[in-house]
Amino acid sequence: MYLVSEVQSMRGVTIVGLLPAQLQNYVVYDSAVAVNSNAAEAALAFQKFLSDPANHANWKAAGFEPLSGAK
Repeated sequence: MYLVSEVQSMRGVTIVGLLPAQLQNYVVYDSAVAVNSNAAEAALAFQKFLSDPANHANWKAAGFEPLSGAK
């Protein structure tokens, strides 16, 4: 068993299905901007890009599952 995002683009591998919901174990990625960051504005812009609902289709195509209601 592997993360969908890790195997979907591998040549010769076919994903035939996912585990049932009650057996799923999701990897949740989070981010933060350090208080003393020298690039806080760029970091915040990157966070906004990652969480922008307009990008959800791209994340899903890459094998990631955006959180419902992600902001």
